[in-house]
Amino acid sequence: KQYASLDQGCFQFLKQAKFTGKKDRVVVYYTDQKNQPHLVFVGLGQEKSASLERIRLAVALAVKQVRELEEKQVAVDLESFIVNRLNAQDVAEAVSEACLLTLYKFDKYKTDTPKTTNLEKIVFCLEASRHAAAGKKGTTLGVVSAEANNIARDFIFEPADALYPESYAARVKSICQKESLTCRILSEADLKREKMNAILSDYIAQMRNK
Repeated sequence: KQYASLDQGCFQFLKQAKFTGKKDRVVVYYTDQKNQPHLVFVGLGQEKSASLERIRLAVALAVKQVRELEEKQVAVDLESFIVNRLNAQDVAEAVSEACLLTLYKFDKYKTDTPKTTNLEKIVFCLEASRHAAAGKKGTTLGVVSAEANNIARDFIFEPADALYPESYAARVKSICQKESLTCRILSEADLKREKMNAILSDYIAQMRNK
């Protein structure tokens, strides 16, 4: 119902823009509605070539466009991605992964970061009720996977003087406690006892340079 009044103008716009769904093509339709000022269309290419990786790349392009528009929330039509034998769970997982991985940024130590409007809410829409449970499960899996990746990226980008063995272990322990996971931190004595000499050598070198 929300899109009913937009159909004619929107389709006319897509026609004039010669948007045919070509791979990686992104176009933005500016509406006259406050609650949905923009519609972002992204091409997947030929339906027979559609894959989860292609969807991830397409969604990444769309999310970047939404961020440039400085929108605080966005609704994603998951139904439009369920093509070429792809199922709702896998599509929801791929789309949620793409959204969170694309929105990731590491500006912890930047002092001149420009003020931008952050995307605060992403809503996934599924027209068919039969896809609801699968879509919800896929979204959960995608969020867990993407957040784990983003935590790893945080570790990678931290400077060596901020993330040495002890601080790394403390941070991992904190994450595990937050998620109710069991975590065992090996001490230097533990490493020697287990004869984990390669890791031990690296540990000793980093502690000397601390």
